[in-house]
Amino acid sequence: MNLEKQLLNFMKKKDYIPLTKEELAVALNISFNSLKQFFKLLDSLVNSKKVSFNDYKYSIYQKKETLKGKISFTTKGNAFFISEEDIDDIFIPKKELNHANHNDDVEIEIIKEKRMNSKAEGRVLKVLNRNSNLIVGTFTENKNFGFVVPDDIKCNYDIFIKKGDKNGAKTDDKVVCKLVEFPDKKRNPEGVIIEVIGNKNNKNTQIISLLKDMEIPYKFSNKINKELEELTQIDIKKEIKNRVDFRNLFTVTIDGADAKDFDDAISIDKKGNDYILYVHIADVSHYVKKDSKLDREAYKRGNSVYLIDYVVPMLPEVLSNNLCSLNPNTDKLSITVKMIIGKNGNVKEYKFYESVINSNYRLVYDDVTNFLEGKKHFYDDETLKENLLVMKELDEILTNKRINRGTIDFNFPEIAITFGKDGKVENIAKKENGLANRIIESFMICANEVVGKHFGELDIPIIYRIHSKPPEDKLEILKNNLSRLNIKMKPIDMISSKYLSEIIDQFKDTNKSDFINYSILRSMTKAKYSPNIDIHFGLATFLYCHFTSPIRRYADLTVHRTLKNYLHSNIEIPKNYISYLDITSNHINDTEVLAIDAERKLEDIKKVEFMKNKIGQVFKGIIVSVTSFGLFVQLENTVEGLVKYEDIMDDYYEFDEQTLTAIGRRTKNVFDIGMGIEVIVAKVNEITNEINFYLNR
Repeated sequence: MNLEKQLLNFMKKKDYIPLTKEELAVALNISFNSLKQFFKLLDSLVNSKKVSFNDYKYSIYQKKETLKGKISFTTKGNAFFISEEDIDDIFIPKKELNHANHNDDVEIEIIKEKRMNSKAEGRVLKVLNRNSNLIVGTFTENKNFGFVVPDDIKCNYDIFIKKGDKNGAKTDDKVVCKLVEFPDKKRNPEGVIIEVIGNKNNKNTQIISLLKDMEIPYKFSNKINKELEELTQIDIKKEIKNRVDFRNLFTVTIDGADAKDFDDAISIDKKGNDYILYVHIADVSHYVKKDSKLDREAYKRGNSVYLIDYVVPMLPEVLSNNLCSLNPNTDKLSITVKMIIGKNGNVKEYKFYESVINSNYRLVYDDVTNFLEGKKHFYDDETLKENLLVMKELDEILTNKRINRGTIDFNFPEIAITFGKDGKVENIAKKENGLANRIIESFMICANEVVGKHFGELDIPIIYRIHSKPPEDKLEILKNNLSRLNIKMKPIDMISSKYLSEIIDQFKDTNKSDFINYSILRSMTKAKYSPNIDIHFGLATFLYCHFTSPIRRYADLTVHRTLKNYLHSNIEIPKNYISYLDITSNHINDTEVLAIDAERKLEDIKKVEFMKNKIGQVFKGIIVSVTSFGLFVQLENTVEGLVKYEDIMDDYYEFDEQTLTAIGRRTKNVFDIGMGIEVIVAKVNEITNEINFYLNR
């Protein structure tokens, strides 16, 4: 009997239990000189699926049921299999990935069944469909070959590049490489470089690399140029005759100092106790016709992406910054919502118009805020000043109305990142939204509500902006977290947006404010677009839509088209229109998430870039989270980092889950959420974008 047959027969015995290769060698009396050949035989039988190898032990291969689905990676390099069937996620250890990438379609088998305190484990048998064969990363050149280190930390291996496949790339270049070969598990995948983006330290190179890595389109194809040329030839004088002329109204835009696309403009008047508010929105739908090449491109993008000082527009700049934009002292086509608002903030009357306006001023948020707070005077124009003061009055009424009904205002500060002439980060600081920001937000919310309610009550389908009530399990977690801060919450079924808003307001000036705000935020569902009517929990309203930013959001553009059809008495709903709205909503929900992820990633990259030159420097911060492994500390400039317990030398610190504190075993020192501390920048990791601190003692 040959050795293979002898081995398989031995394993098939009823009383056989899995053995290591050494134990098998002893059991089968394999001589020392034959060990190497025996071990090779075992490997061969595993590869041919005659023998299974688990936990370093061998047994007869039992054909297992396989599962198909997607693989989702963690930042640690492990992954979870998400089945097409309704079953729990399955953990895939790093060694069992078989060169699968994040979001690949894969087929797996179970290698460990689910236990009480652990998930089932699986092994990737094969990759059915790759999410992408293109990898963006940083190239490192060696003498006869090179490697690409992927930007996406979920891609857990470097890509080997042969000498002839470098395409002129040099060390520290950002590149796009195409995967061409996946050898066995012990060797890296091979690729060829198909594009050199530029040096990794160049500001624009970082942004383009990020956009390519996240597959966000940032260039417009030549196919739309002909349409753009035709649009620039449009003579709006003919169109003006068909519109309501609001050019005699005193009108202003108020935006950020760097803004170039002006979606909205405001006119206001006061008669007795009533306010007449005109919200003028750029009439993008006049230029971007449904199913045109421009429309298809806008749909694909879904929204503009704002990457600090770099904008990836939904529409070409000829439209976004010029033709559609409500630039000052120029006749512009708009859609106007005229509202008569009482002293209680209720809209008493409203009307929609296809209009033409001519904005008197392009104002900046900070300047308007300074004027309204009495800090600084600007334009010597009494009409302007009077208008701004009336805007402030109305905003106070609308804001109080929203507060009273239960709108949640987290009031998280924005991050201001400034660059030097060399493109390097010069400073990072908190940027509080001022009074002028709030005024415009109030007026936009008011217009969005009027439009949403109008179509909802007429039962004309549009895309709504909905925000469901937090699920009970998330509210239970929130209740548990806040109880550790001695905050006793109402029963789950009694929790409303107004109640959560009151908690935020109660603690807004305390050192626990950020933790409470983030805890409440984490309990929330994500706001999304949908043709289905639902509440907007965060705004404490119903029948809400996005209407006021059609230059930068496709959802708003679809609502504009419906409104214009309504104004022309064309309210017949096309066949399959609800299905179209549903598909569109799902798509723009995805593009919105992608844009937010890109914005956050670039901010993280820039924070790490800024802090890498601050190693050894001391900063003040507050503890924003206490975990089982360390303290997360936020500096005054919003940068966050981790102080590991193992790096605190004065004691051994243990995490108290009940109070969310860390307590020194010997000294009884306590680290608590909201506590102010000083830290030293210890190290930064530009691959994972993580920052570590030491305590300054």
